Amino acid sequence: MGFFNFLKSKTRKDKIIDKYYSNYPEKPYISDNRVFDEWEKLVKFDPTKIVSMDKMKRNSDGLLPGHVYQIYWINKYKPDRRIPVYFEYEYGIDFISEKEFLEKEGYIKDFQATQKGSNILKKYQKIIDEKNNQNMRPKLDLKKELAKFDKEQKELLKYGIEPYEDRNEKIGFIHQSNAIADYQNGDYEEAKTGFIKAMEKYCFYSPGGVEYLAKIYRKEKNYEAEIEVINKGLNYFENHNDHNWSGPTIIKLNKRLDKAKELANKKK
Repeated sequence: MGFFNFLKSKTRKDKIIDKYYSNYPEKPYISDNRVFDEWEKLVKFDPTKIVSMDKMKRNSDGLLPGHVYQIYWINKYKPDRRIPVYFEYEYGIDFISEKEFLEKEGYIKDFQATQKGSNILKKYQKIIDEKNNQNMRPKLDLKKELAKFDKEQKELLKYGIEPYEDRNEKIGFIHQSNAIADYQNGDYEEAKTGFIKAMEKYCFYSPGGVEYLAKIYRKEKNYEAEIEVINKGLNYFENHNDHNWSGPTIIKLNKRLDKAKELANKKK
């Protein structure tokens, strides 16, 4: 039997485990749906895409960091919310099977943290804070960024290279970047002002920026404004098809547009 096992060829998943996680105390979960070639390309340029060893070490309560954040996530969101991929790619756990484990151990019940689960959240608050602060986007200083931009453009001209980036486009990008930071920090009014400025004053459109602004209008139940900004964005992307726009986001915008029209009609 051992001889035949030896001859048996390893799966791609086995090879991934051997290559990246052989010395881990516990092996991270890898779904069969993962596109291994694309993932390994990402890892080549960004090694942080590998689940870190500390994420696969259990604490004194026998839980992984992913379990702690999963209790928090389950307690915060509705059952029908889409499960984030970071549970697999960052924490190395299978959300569904680990949810069953947490239920069995009495940490969650009916998609809520039990008293036992709440105690764990208090005890390991640092894990939750680290994750929640991870995506906090720092705001850019407009003056500093433009000074840096102008210096770079002068350097290019010095070597006879024609600058390829427009200054207004750079300003629009900075306003959008800061608007995204405001959105992520929950300052939707400030975010709205930033997105509008980027688009209307500096003609800086991106699928992501349009989607963020559309989300704000949806929160405000301002469906007409949502429809208008999506239409403007889609027209812009169509007329500037020399750019490599995000196809999946544009598909989402079209779906959002249909829903906004439906909501606008109901409101009338």
